[in-house]
Amino acid sequence: MREQLNETETITRALAVLAAVAEDRYDDVEPLLDGLARSSVAGVIRALAGLTVDSVALLRGLDYETPEGRAEVADQARRLVMRELAGDGDG
Repeated sequence: MREQLNETETITRALAVLAAVAEDRYDDVEPLLDGLARSSVAGVIRALAGLTVDSVALLRGLDYETPEGRAEVADQARRLVMRELAGDGDG
C-alpha cells in the first residue's frame, strides 16, 4: 500500500523537494516521492505550485485576486518554468 501523507507531512515533503532542488540534488527528488499515494504526490505538487504562484506574485508585484492578475501570474509562472526547463534559470 502506498503511503498517504497528512497535511503536515505533505508540507514537509514539499519543502524537502524544494531543498533538494535548491541544493542541486535532483537525484534526491524521486526517492522523496516514490512510494507515495497518488493523492499525496498531487498534494506535494499543489504545495510547490502554490509556493511558485505566491512567489511570482510577490516578486513581480502582481495581484492575483483579480482575473487579470491571476492570468498574469500564470503567464509569468509558465515563463519561469519554461526558462528553468530550457536550462536558463537565471530569473
